Amino acid sequence: MPGVLVPGGLPAQATSLIGRDREVAHVRALLLRPETRLLTLVGTGGTGKTRLALAVAADLVDAFEHGVTFVDLCAALSPADVVPTIARAMGLRDLGTHLRLDRVRQYLATRDLLLVLDNFEHVLGAAVQIAELLAACPTLKILVTSRAALRLRWEHEFPVQRTRFSTAMLTRSWSLLRRRSRIWPAQPASPGFGASKPNTTTSAKLSCGSSNTTMRSARVVSPARSTGSGTSRVVSVRVVTGWSER
Repeated sequence: MPGVLVPGGLPAQATSLIGRDREVAHVRALLLRPETRLLTLVGTGGTGKTRLALAVAADLVDAFEHGVTFVDLCAALSPADVVPTIARAMGLRDLGTHLRLDRVRQYLATRDLLLVLDNFEHVLGAAVQIAELLAACPTLKILVTSRAALRLRWEHEFPVQRTRFSTAMLTRSWSLLRRRSRIWPAQPASPGFGASKPNTTTSAKLSCGSSNTTMRSARVVSPARSTGSGTSRVVSVRVVTGWSER
């Protein structure tokens, strides 16, 4: 995840989330239910679990008195690293191994807060510690992204699938790609490339951060940037669209 943070302590996103409005609203509503303490976004790699969780968390920053804390667990090498990673994300000073869980539990006990735990699938053994936090902290809610469920009694599962592109979404994504390229009007590198449905689908996948394609960049050519020899300069739009593997 990017290192830049936006208000609420969430990683900044370089691209808009397209085609997930219904899921964002559904997950948001689930988290606002009093009976929901733990909600896990479950899906295979590349389905957009992280982007969905971040969009929901951004919407809910003001819904919790103490806001949202985002914890990326990619760097956690084992279940034993989960609580220390949470502690660091909250700004708690490093403590001894036996005191760390108690300190985090004490810190969260009176806080109305949403804790987002990203990439939990490789540290599922730490689920028991998550259960201890939920039991001790009545106003704590946790949103998890994982390829597998935690199997806790508090858990509600929300399956996440790859985005299915509607015609309206494809058109919107194509327009978004053109605006972000900042070299419009331009001609495509391939004379036959245009806003056809297959090409627009590719553009939509790039804009949405879908990893269900091997195309990692697109090429567009601006007539204004053609060289004197007639060879056009090719501009990569990899950075225009951004990319997500989560």
